[in-house]
Amino acid sequence: MQPPGYRYLPDQENWKPFCSVRSGDLLDTIKCMPLSARDNNRYVSIGVDVRLKYEHFFNKDWNTTNNGYLLERELAHVDLHFDRLRTFVEVEHATATNQHAPVDPTWRDDFATTSAYVQYAVGGATGASVPPIALMIGRQRLAYGSERMIDDRSGLNTIQPFDGVRVRFTAGSWTTDAFAARPVNVGAYAFDDLPDRTRSFSGVYATRTLGSQSTLDLYGLIDQRQVQFYYRGVGPEVRDTLGVRYATNAAHYDTDTEIDRQFGAFAGATIDAYAIETNLGYDFGSGRNRFRLGAGGGIASGDRNPHSSLFTEFRAPYPTGLTVGIIEANGNENTSGFTPQVSYTYNHKVTAAVKDYFFYRQSTVDGVYSAPGYPLRAPGAGTAAPLGNLGYVSVVDALDRHVSLYGAYARYLIGQYLKEAPQQPGIPSVSTAYYNLWLDYRI
Repeated sequence: MQPPGYRYLPDQENWKPFCSVRSGDLLDTIKCMPLSARDNNRYVSIGVDVRLKYEHFFNKDWNTTNNGYLLERELAHVDLHFDRLRTFVEVEHATATNQHAPVDPTWRDDFATTSAYVQYAVGGATGASVPPIALMIGRQRLAYGSERMIDDRSGLNTIQPFDGVRVRFTAGSWTTDAFAARPVNVGAYAFDDLPDRTRSFSGVYATRTLGSQSTLDLYGLIDQRQVQFYYRGVGPEVRDTLGVRYATNAAHYDTDTEIDRQFGAFAGATIDAYAIETNLGYDFGSGRNRFRLGAGGGIASGDRNPHSSLFTEFRAPYPTGLTVGIIEANGNENTSGFTPQVSYTYNHKVTAAVKDYFFYRQSTVDGVYSAPGYPLRAPGAGTAAPLGNLGYVSVVDALDRHVSLYGAYARYLIGQYLKEAPQQPGIPSVSTAYYNLWLDYRI
């Protein structure tokens, strides 16, 4: 039989068919183990994900540094289905095997629970691929749509989970999640990952499938923080986001466009911010040889006047940690840019891609932030708009459905603004280089 396949979030996988029919792969035995000879909605599934990744930075964040790390991460989960009830638990061990590596919670977590929730299905069993209503309570990984706005940060070495309640409604072509949660503060040691009582995150995210190749996402999000930092100051923030995304992947062309508008308040100022991002591609060739030409562009508003009562800085609530694919460079705050790209895929398994990002400051009176949102360069350090140019080449080889190999090289050439903005007084910013080698094994 055709295997159901792995998903970005393992709790979205449905291995129930393997309880009755095997694929011929011996490892698939653990994907569906029946608990009852009479009820096929009672079974347990086990999964493992092992990732080894070596990465080396030359001048990370445009600062004079040189260091490489072997990042190791193991994830293991147990998925128990018992008619309408389901329990999903996933644990993580992550480390950076370099004695000079700092104790960084994005690199290291000796032991953590990334998921631990109970689900109750209404109108169907949990073993069904889409029960009409599903209530989930506990620790969960959240990732939606393009992951520009909500992601579990699994591209980094440790995962960012959330503690809370989520309800999923499925009706016709619509799937809608409503959730209320707190982000978990990831600690570097065992049993120290606790919910952050100073932050809360809630919202509704709805997806409609349009035929077999297109999706429409509509969402509203509320991100509340007792303390948030920007270059204009520090204070409490309530940030509301309304967004829409349309994506299609037809026979030869693909599109992905997302528009967001933000409201709320920060430290007494009124928030009025926006972001637009779009990517277009056209696929040439057929069979084993496929070429794709693409282009993308976007803008995320910055703070136009730090002394005004109107705050126009855009901030994604919990974006992917790798904003531009393979490297932690500038984040989406106060940026605009465009991206030409080309890729080649052989035999549906090996893909080589070349991308080139051109970044600018959207507001020249606002500073530059990292992908996670911490400050990198102050607004008064320079007056120019061009940030720099990030070009990279990557290769992905899916050896089989269990094993994938990755490799990439990137070069961030600083633009005029970063030439004007020093890393420290008297020490100029420098261009960044980066490469990685990555193996992922899943069962």
